[in-house]
Amino acid sequence: MFEQILKNDIMKKALLLITLFIACTAGTLRAQWDSIVRFNQVVEDMVIYNSDLFIAGGFTQYDGNTCYWSGSYDGSSLTPHTTLVGGSGIRKMAVFGTDLYAVGMLSHSISIGVDLWTGTTWTDGGGTNLSHSGIYADGNDLYVVDDNDLVRKKTGTGSFQTFYDFSTVGYLGPIIRYNNKLVFAGTFTSVSGVPANNIVQWDGTNWQALGSGIAGPAMCMAVYNNELYVAGKLTSAGGSPVNNIAKWNGTSWSSVGTGITGVSTYGIRDMKATAGGLFAVGQFTQAGSATTKDVAMWNGSQWYSMMLNHGDVFVTCVEYFNNKVYVGTFDFNHAHLYRYMGTIGIDESNPDKNITLYPNPASDVITIEQKQAAGESVISVFDMSGKKKMVKTTRENKNRVDISGWNAGIYIVEVKSEKGIYRKKIIKD
Repeated sequence: MFEQILKNDIMKKALLLITLFIACTAGTLRAQWDSIVRFNQVVEDMVIYNSDLFIAGGFTQYDGNTCYWSGSYDGSSLTPHTTLVGGSGIRKMAVFGTDLYAVGMLSHSISIGVDLWTGTTWTDGGGTNLSHSGIYADGNDLYVVDDNDLVRKKTGTGSFQTFYDFSTVGYLGPIIRYNNKLVFAGTFTSVSGVPANNIVQWDGTNWQALGSGIAGPAMCMAVYNNELYVAGKLTSAGGSPVNNIAKWNGTSWSSVGTGITGVSTYGIRDMKATAGGLFAVGQFTQAGSATTKDVAMWNGSQWYSMMLNHGDVFVTCVEYFNNKVYVGTFDFNHAHLYRYMGTIGIDESNPDKNITLYPNPASDVITIEQKQAAGESVISVFDMSGKKKMVKTTRENKNRVDISGWNAGIYIVEVKSEKGIYRKKIIKD
């Protein structure tokens, strides 16, 4: 009798644990964050340059040691930048050709606002007498935005020239290239006389609206799965309600699931597209149905919480470095660089066991073979940043993909057919 009661009790506890596990893991990625570095002030931005992760902001110390405005991380240790440059910090960075530029409030004699990394310190990169808040590298052109919303453009090794003065129409936020056009988001109703609600694109000759635009300030943009994602504190896109994030497919606007809610003062601050998903960071508590804190991932159909428990005010920036997700935080007393050590959900699936991919690893050519006819299939290959390397629509059972000219690394092969979706990681050696 006692043994039966004990067995029943064990079974009840096991069922309870299973139920709790299912409830807690739905829409959640396991919390596996490491605190890499503690700074005494704000982390504003991160970029990958010369195989290192550059971190910049308004800090002057890391882990109690001197570090002025920036440092470089190689995956195991931080190299502090210890040369004092006057001013109060860096806001944004961009890699332009072989150079690293930054904008913010560093002073170089009478010039402030635009900085160039020399390899050991920051020097004048073409600043003015104003601090700057925006920068975007677009092929052979570099755009910078000063605090008066004047956009200047530098082509190649030339000097900065005035591109457009957004102060005449409103406020300018992020810049990005999408569908071979440069997209500018901010707070305005028209640009050069062209009606545009808070977002507009430049084709090199003319300004054009993106449908009926967006309502609310956009703070960041990213391209994921060939769609433009815009986020911040948005209330509508294309005339339909959205929760702080929307996407544009080149023709129309749509919501991103049920969006991101519980957004506080600082909104959604940054996004990063990878093959594993689109990462969004800022100050929020809910992404879709997943409860979270300031970090979430969208996989194209569902939101996931990244479960970062931190004590800083909010998360400012996100970067993907050495196959890991890194985020930086904002706080006037302490800020951090965190690294996610868990799996970020590159879903490898083969629902019908009908497809084989070989060889893997591969140097020159991979073959994707469907053992049984599946009608029309769409084969796509993505790199780990989420950029589509190739796409092919086919009815052939055996397809060869030439990868000989690609960089070594990990890629994702995706095959969509009437039988489902197949995804597989391949290694290019």
